Amino acid sequence: MTYIHSIETSQGTYKVSQEEMTAFIGWSIEDKNALRKYKALQRDKSILYKYSVLPDFNAACPNPILFKTKDHSPTTAERMQVFKNEAFKLSSKVCVQAIQNSQVEKQSITHIIGITCTGVYAPGLEVEILLELGLKEDTERHSVNFMGCHAAFHGLRMADLICKANPNATVLVFSVELCSLHFRQNPSDDNILSTYLFGDGAAAAILSSKKPKNNPYLSCKNFGSILLPQGKNDMKWDLGQHGFEMVLNRNVPSQIVQNMKKAFLDFLTKNKVSKDQITSYAIHPGGKNILKAFAEAIEIESKEISESYAVLLEYGNMSSATILFVLKEMIENYKYDRVNTMVYAAAFGPGLSIESALLEWNLIEN
Repeated sequence: MTYIHSIETSQGTYKVSQEEMTAFIGWSIEDKNALRKYKALQRDKSILYKYSVLPDFNAACPNPILFKTKDHSPTTAERMQVFKNEAFKLSSKVCVQAIQNSQVEKQSITHIIGITCTGVYAPGLEVEILLELGLKEDTERHSVNFMGCHAAFHGLRMADLICKANPNATVLVFSVELCSLHFRQNPSDDNILSTYLFGDGAAAAILSSKKPKNNPYLSCKNFGSILLPQGKNDMKWDLGQHGFEMVLNRNVPSQIVQNMKKAFLDFLTKNKVSKDQITSYAIHPGGKNILKAFAEAIEIESKEISESYAVLLEYGNMSSATILFVLKEMIENYKYDRVNTMVYAAAFGPGLSIESALLEWNLIEN
């Protein structure tokens, strides 16, 4: 069995209110329809704040880093330089916290898995984190790159496979996403929706086959993956000359409504688990309509995904890191009558892909 010993999270340095973001849109994009569209998205108040590693979006920022004038569109190279500096600072912070709070010795870490889709360079973050933390030089390193919002499931699945194959393994998994680096002065619906949804954050977790010392804790039961090829063009992420370009079609919620129920029930059947055994749902908060579609598809109340709504409200969508924010919130809100029951976790990403996990609630035996 693989156990999650700790999950730690952090967000970008600068807290940006929707009012500040509205003002920034009005200043940076000349097309007034863009501002109108952004204001329309805000009306549901499902996201109050976002966080960025950039001060650029805050009112009266004296020294912007990337968006210095409304006429300057930073190149992808300029954005990647900021990613290289800021992603390292944010991810090293959460990795140190995750190790400390897991009560495992850092020299016992045998594997490190880095996850991101908002930047890339080599040697990568996993090398820099290994050196910064003083981990052993023979620590095995892996990367999950450019897979989108569901990528943390791939990292956790990889950690689970490692721990099952090697009972002495201890795996550090971290995810860092700096979505705000890819803001573009583009009035398209995709760009305005992405600007509204996405923010910056990082999360880290420690997994091993040894039982944790903290209560409560989660163990990994199984992972699943379903590809919906008919949604291939509904969610995409391309490298452009001026940042990464997101395609986020409004069809995604309807794809979830049409396909999620069967995927969910098939996954439970495969794992010989009944719906009654699921007491917690950790769903990637890709947006309010995504959460509503999920609840509708598998016939649960919105209150059953309250942690997902809470993370969306305070942080927005931080791509792959977000599901770890939800799981951390869930652990902190744990109810002690849930022991030996299951968490169903899911996220959606390019493909269109549904990634799922079954996790089990556990308590340390006295």
